[in-house]
Amino acid sequence: MDIKDGLAEVIKAIIDNTKYEDLDMYQDIFEDRRSIFKHILEEYFQKVEGRSCCVDKASHVAYLVDKTLKTREYYPLQETYREYRDNGGNIGGITELDEIAYWCPKTLKTTEDALKILFNSIRYKESGE
Repeated sequence: MDIKDGLAEVIKAIIDNTKYEDLDMYQDIFEDRRSIFKHILEEYFQKVEGRSCCVDKASHVAYLVDKTLKTREYYPLQETYREYRDNGGNIGGITELDEIAYWCPKTLKTTEDALKILFNSIRYKESGE
């Protein structure tokens, strides 16, 4: 197993074991600070999925996390080019319609997963580690 696979396993374990009772406690931190979690997510995507499109992925996920915190509904983070086009998006000359769009993460499926990464990152930094 290489380091990327090992890190992906650790992150999956974190995602699977995080509780959401403290969502309200963190809402004030996230409410006006999309740039903070864009930064955290960009680091995550660089380490787990590679540097390619990590800024686009972080921006996409940060927007949807902000929407989740406002609506208290979870949203999918992945969409195909076909889904994007069918919802009115312009895909230009892209022909691989069933591929996940480049701005969508491969390792996080919903905003619930992204919130777990963000919460754990904040907890880790707050603990001084």
